[in-house]
Amino acid sequence: MLEGLVAYPSKPAEVGQTVVAGLEKLHAKGLAVGLTSWEETDTPGKFIASAVLERIDASNVLVADVTALNFNVVFEIGYAIGRRKRVIPVKNAALVDDRDAVRVGIFDTLGHQTYASAASLETLLAGVTDLDPPLSFEPQKTNTAAPVYLASIFHEGSRGLF
Repeated sequence: MLEGLVAYPSKPAEVGQTVVAGLEKLHAKGLAVGLTSWEETDTPGKFIASAVLERIDASNVLVADVTALNFNVVFEIGYAIGRRKRVIPVKNAALVDDRDAVRVGIFDTLGHQTYASAASLETLLAGVTDLDPPLSFEPQKTNTAAPVYLASIFHEGSRGLF
């Protein structure tokens, strides 16, 4: 069962409206009732990002709308991958703008699913059964014998190093 967070940008507003309508359809049918939108994590008096990250930690999936890239959503995707959570990137086919996505290389390899309406998003999410994380991490022993090199870079016109 999907238990997690649905992240999406606040602009364009049509993305959020469609995602919320899709979630409502899922919940009305008793499907994926464990999925909540990022807006539902807003706890008064608490930093929103903390609530979002706590929700990702407690979940098995992050559904992330990448129709229009947004710093928060991209950060949440990276955080979820690092926490070994299944990430399901989705794009609204009616509003998609790939100019930003092309510049962020992770979306070439992570892939995405498209939806065109609340109903198609509902169908897409209802069909998710694979909850394995996108990457398989095995803890590695730190190689303390390997040298570490530091390069200091001097920028012309500056008074110091960056």
